[in-house]
Amino acid sequence: MSDSEELDPQLSFNDLKRAGIVNSWETLREWQDDPRIKFPRGRLLGPNTRRWSKRQEIDPWLESRPTDRSAFEDSAATPKPSDHPRRRHSHREDT
Repeated sequence: MSDSEELDPQLSFNDLKRAGIVNSWETLREWQDDPRIKFPRGRLLGPNTRRWSKRQEIDPWLESRPTDRSAFEDSAATPKPSDHPRRRHSHREDT
């Protein structure tokens, strides 16, 4: 099997956490809802199992990230912690 024919690794939340991409489900959900960040939603494989495609979702998202802080300096567009309602979830997806 050639490199281009290899299966695309499917990353769990813990994989994203170990890679230093995200630290909490709350942050992940905020990033998914933030139009400036546009974190991929991934795919549900079961009721509590979500996976992200490394090649099709995570790698392109990482490449799209700005390298300069000025991309986030518009304070009017930057949500403040109080702008994000705290969400309580009755279940946790696979961590």
